[in-house]
Amino acid sequence: MNRRPISLVVIHGVGPATPGQDLRQVSEGLAHLGILCAERSDLVVEGRTFARLKATHPVVAEIVEVNWADIGAPKRTLAGTVLHFLSVIFAMLTLAEDSLKPRNRLVLVARALRWFFEAVLVWCPYPAIFLLFYELFDFPVARVTFVGVFLLSLCVLTRFLDRFSPRFRAGYLWAVLLLGMAVGYDAMEPTGWIQAATFLYCQVQIVATVLAWASIVEILVHTVGRVSKDYIVARIGFIWLPFVAMSGLGAVVWALALFGAQQIGSPESETLKKWGRTFLDSLTYDLLLMEVVFGGAVLLLGLFFLAGTVPFLLHISRENSSVSLGDAARNWIARVLLLAPLLLAGVLVTWVLVTFRVSNANNSLSVGTVIQIYTASSLRLVPFLAFFVGPLAVLSDIVGDVVFYLLPSGARGSIHQETRTRLRLALQAVRAMSPRNESSS
Repeated sequence: MNRRPISLVVIHGVGPATPGQDLRQVSEGLAHLGILCAERSDLVVEGRTFARLKATHPVVAEIVEVNWADIGAPKRTLAGTVLHFLSVIFAMLTLAEDSLKPRNRLVLVARALRWFFEAVLVWCPYPAIFLLFYELFDFPVARVTFVGVFLLSLCVLTRFLDRFSPRFRAGYLWAVLLLGMAVGYDAMEPTGWIQAATFLYCQVQIVATVLAWASIVEILVHTVGRVSKDYIVARIGFIWLPFVAMSGLGAVVWALALFGAQQIGSPESETLKKWGRTFLDSLTYDLLLMEVVFGGAVLLLGLFFLAGTVPFLLHISRENSSVSLGDAARNWIARVLLLAPLLLAGVLVTWVLVTFRVSNANNSLSVGTVIQIYTASSLRLVPFLAFFVGPLAVLSDIVGDVVFYLLPSGARGSIHQETRTRLRLALQAVRAMSPRNESSS
């Protein structure tokens, strides 16, 4: 019985790929089998173009490529890189609250964590920063101008973050809170406001840490022994990776704010010294020790991630090895994801010890020293930035493709529906043009 020629539908996987790239590679492989595909005749269906090669062979009639590398692809600009970085981080938070396999069990703690992260944690440094500048601008006109600019900036930031999740709209409520602080500022001593803002900052970090670890325990309780290790490691990664990223960004915000305040006042400004002394005395932990321990742990994780990509970068292959460079890099990253919670657990123990002990370690710090601490601490992000710029950016593209595809169809940033739509349209077009052909993908 003679088989009719088939239509091959080639589906792009993950990472960047130019239209027609997969088509060419498959056709080159078929050429070695004597199947020549020479005539390019692209399909256009509902505004979407599908690369296509016709073949004159009794086995293969045509090859059609379904490419979705452009869906959610980042722009290679500074703004595009920042947007992609934040998109990946916040998409992980969305996945962290997704139902757990194998029984689609709801993760209530992880859901509460995401709400707290987006509505509270991201915003908690700003009251203390607001009070710092409010004190520096001691003339009425200057203060009114500052309040207007600061609140407007906070609203702009809220509008920007709203593209990732509607929960970030809580930023508008924080702006109202800061306005209330400015209106009622004279009702309490300045040191009282600073102490309250610092207390809030510390307590929010405590609650976020407790929720994060409770979420990890929740995942372990419902998955260990029921699903694969890789699934568990990935779900835990969706929790700690956003926190690591946000901690680095928080250090950058603090460093920039304190540096700006020093420029407006002066290193010897009494107002700046007073704010710094009150802030440091109100902290419930040893600032230098915690930034060194936590920042160092995150930096070490980033370096571990990078170490596994060195052979990939240098195209170093091992003779007689059955593992490709890409697989080797992926396996190494999986090992680091497994190591990370253990390393961060050590940070948690250190944090608990320094939080609940009586300490005057912050007494020796000045505002200038605090700037240096936060500046050095922000360097924890440097190893991770290597995955968003330069030759390793392809890895963050791959992570983005996977994360954005896993997002529920209704979630912001999800590419799930569009990828399925493109595949459906390509298959329908192939069947419409060759109704008697069989299709294979």
